[in-house]
Amino acid sequence: MLEAPTLDIFQAVRRGDIETVRYLVEVQAETLQQHDDWDATPLYYAARAGNKELVKYLLSVGARCEEKTFDGERCLYAALNDDVRRLLLDEGFKRAGARGHDLFLDFLGKAFNVPEAYPDLIVNFEGETVSAHKFLLVVRAPAVGRLFGDSWKHQVTHFQAPSSSSEAALQYLLPWFYTCRLEVPFDMVPAALELCRQAQLTDLVAEADSTLNSEAGKIMQHLPFRGSSLVVEPPREVAKQQLQDCLQRVVAAGCSNLLQRCGNQAAADSQTDYFFDLKLVLGQTSCLCHRSFMSRRSDYFSTMLGSSFQEGSSVPGDMLEIQVTDVEAAVLHAALHWVYTDRVDADMPAQQLLQVMQYADRALMEGLKGRCAMLLHPHVTQDSALPLLQQALAMDSDRLTETCVRCIAQHLLALVPEPLFNQLVKESAASVQNREDVDSVPIIDDIRYHVTLLHGDGELSDDEEDLDVLDPAQLALAHASQHQPQQPQKHQLHQEQQQQPQLYVNCQECYSCRQHCTHQAPGGLQSDAVFKATQVPDWQLLDSNEPSGWSDEQQEEKLIRMNDPLFSSLSERRQKLMALEEILLNTGIEG
Repeated sequence: MLEAPTLDIFQAVRRGDIETVRYLVEVQAETLQQHDDWDATPLYYAARAGNKELVKYLLSVGARCEEKTFDGERCLYAALNDDVRRLLLDEGFKRAGARGHDLFLDFLGKAFNVPEAYPDLIVNFEGETVSAHKFLLVVRAPAVGRLFGDSWKHQVTHFQAPSSSSEAALQYLLPWFYTCRLEVPFDMVPAALELCRQAQLTDLVAEADSTLNSEAGKIMQHLPFRGSSLVVEPPREVAKQQLQDCLQRVVAAGCSNLLQRCGNQAAADSQTDYFFDLKLVLGQTSCLCHRSFMSRRSDYFSTMLGSSFQEGSSVPGDMLEIQVTDVEAAVLHAALHWVYTDRVDADMPAQQLLQVMQYADRALMEGLKGRCAMLLHPHVTQDSALPLLQQALAMDSDRLTETCVRCIAQHLLALVPEPLFNQLVKESAASVQNREDVDSVPIIDDIRYHVTLLHGDGELSDDEEDLDVLDPAQLALAHASQHQPQQPQKHQLHQEQQQQPQLYVNCQECYSCRQHCTHQAPGGLQSDAVFKATQVPDWQLLDSNEPSGWSDEQQEEKLIRMNDPLFSSLSERRQKLMALEEILLNTGIEG
């Protein structure tokens, strides 16, 4: 028996079999950064074959083609024609940094060498000044201070780099503390690695040596074009986790007093000088942090620290105290944890998540507010949808509002009687400035939209209208049968009506689950039909001494429609839309 051929992405690319490549990438989750025995990537073979469509697809799904890297330069060099070469330059080189950007990594990268980011380390090279933050250097390399001598102990360190190649290599090492990316010209590599050894960055030295000794590294050192630098960079996910784990120690040290808990690691971190320059005082306790991070992660603190008031006029490096009110210690700690690490505890109780979100709204931390809104999604239930919607509207959170409205549309018939529902409708109507009778109510429009998504948006056909498949009285009976399921039984009438039983299925006043119907009969008789919870088939409801007006074919078709799942969906949609209209009538709102 022959074995099934093993699918190989390199073979598929060489054959130009884009469908197989799609299957391997999208279904089998094949990585596009893998190398074969010749140290080549799938993108290299596609470029070499001149397959523009395949090259474009590989770039769109994450194949990396970056400037000054072995893989990127090799693909560009091997491209068969100008079309593929231009595609690699436009979609690869120029957009390599833009694709897959992480906002947190962007924030850290942009904090480097920015005078407005409250730096406390100023390094002067020949004709160039570079600014950085000492706490970020310390948390990543505790021994880094020895590179700066006695000036490291000052509140703001000004360091004049000697003209030697060893000290000049510091200019290439500093960005690594913010990005985990080391890019050094090959002629500066020995000096840069010596600095890394002095700072005890043993892992970075090992990664650089491994890259240099690889086949790709050996080729790169002798390439006559572009690739003149050694680049050591982990995947973005790994880089982010490394930075988060380091910065988490800064949060633990700064918040040790806030939560009155201090384990072994926290005790060690509290003894490390992280050069805090901002103290948030909360009642009898406090926490320490950095202006550089708080100002760039919170528009509220950015405005406060950049203003002409006392908070914005303090000397750089001095400890600045700010009073914080109306927030619990655990909530403030969660906010600081996000500021430094971009992490939010997903196991946090819903009430605390909501409190963190409310503080983020006050402190203008839009990223934290959005993260909390996302984590609150699983907590949106029939019982919590209305209160959470009220909070979401107050905080102008579109993401949480959307989730709550979707849940309300799903459970609308149960939530309509709630007083809070009426209140939200009135507040929504009042939010429309200079509202007129022809204006709609935003919250009602949103709920209608989601009801349509849940149950379909098609209008009733003429046949459906004629058959009256959505007659309210029938919906009432069907709804009652769901509440009191029992064996099918025929309806019962009062004793005085036994002679001439009537059941008026088209009675428009019998909407909802009423069990009594006292309306004028067609023949002038007054009936008092007492309904019991029933699951009577449609044809039995029409069993009467009076002619019903339905032909046998109509009755049979109507029975089929009543048992069709589409009928129940359309029926529920009609009930929900009618309930919304009733709400508008009860609240006296046109819309």
